[in-house]
Amino acid sequence: AVLKMREPHWAVCALRSGHFAGAVFKGQEAVVHKAIHRYTIRAKSGGSQAAADSGKKIKSAGSNLRRYGETRLKEEVRELMTDKWAKELASCELIFVSVSKRMQSTLLGTEREPFVPSSKVRKLPFMLGRPTFEVVREAYLRVASVTFAEEKTVEALTARFKPVQEPTQEELEEKARQKEEKAKQKAAAQEVKPVKVYKEEEDELYTPLHAATAAGDEAQLLELLEDGADPTARDGKGRVPFFLAPNQKIRDAYRRFRGSNEELFDWAAACVPDGITDETEAQKKEKEREKAKRKKQRQKAAKAEAKEEAAEKAKHEEEERKMLEAAQIKCDNCSKPIVSKPFSRLEFQYCTPECVAAHKRQLQAEAAMKRFGGSA
Repeated sequence: AVLKMREPHWAVCALRSGHFAGAVFKGQEAVVHKAIHRYTIRAKSGGSQAAADSGKKIKSAGSNLRRYGETRLKEEVRELMTDKWAKELASCELIFVSVSKRMQSTLLGTEREPFVPSSKVRKLPFMLGRPTFEVVREAYLRVASVTFAEEKTVEALTARFKPVQEPTQEELEEKARQKEEKAKQKAAAQEVKPVKVYKEEEDELYTPLHAATAAGDEAQLLELLEDGADPTARDGKGRVPFFLAPNQKIRDAYRRFRGSNEELFDWAAACVPDGITDETEAQKKEKEREKAKRKKQRQKAAKAEAKEEAAEKAKHEEEERKMLEAAQIKCDNCSKPIVSKPFSRLEFQYCTPECVAAHKRQLQAEAAMKRFGGSA
């Protein structure tokens, strides 16, 4: 049971990646708090500008801005820790910090010139996210929350962590005896009882009709049925003879016998389907012939329909081809439709360069003939 909560006077400060956040708390309330952000981290390459400068001197507008940001961050943190918050930090019992070893001097100063007494400084025992007031406040609540409990509650909570007392020899023997007894009970429960194998020759209810049916002997089973063998009799496994029929031929033999002897036995109890007679067989064959006839007619109709569709499609394609040819520009030499970019000469259009040359010679010949005819 929780009895009370402490209300310490502590400070929490965090510095990382150009972000500073700090606050002085008294109980649940923040006496003062501050958050600062300066541009010090290289966006694409990562790392601080100071770490990059340790390897080589970088000259760029971005690097100059980051150097200025680092300088301003150091000045602002120093001013905050040594001047603006000096009174509040001096009255704190403890100062919890979250900072890397490289940035420790920026937040706490050096050994010669510390910003706060080193005896008050404690490192937070867990990592923080980007320093903000909310993150700092959550860290304070985690380290400042101390629970007091009654002695009985503490004993109940710590009982499982205490060393276990060694059992006595009598207790060990009793435990072993109980374990052995349980093992015997489990083995007895899991003991597999022998399964009795079924054999037809040992089954008193297994009739000769069962045997003839199982053997597929059509003549024998018909003879037995004629002699009055009961097809409803069940063997030791509850099976009627018809159930043992190995193929359709034997099943049809039962059905034909039923068709001619419908009133002789209880065929429903014998699990034999409707009987087969000459009339039913004739009807079945007629149905099969009708079915084959309808199938043939459907195939013929489908073939005729496919032929008609093919003819209609060919006719439609021929009409489209003729319409396309009529709509296309035709060559002035060979009169064929021009299906690609035409070749032009004067006001004429041609399909190939050969047609251009041939038509040119034709026009020149016609012009020469006109000149000769005019002079004559």
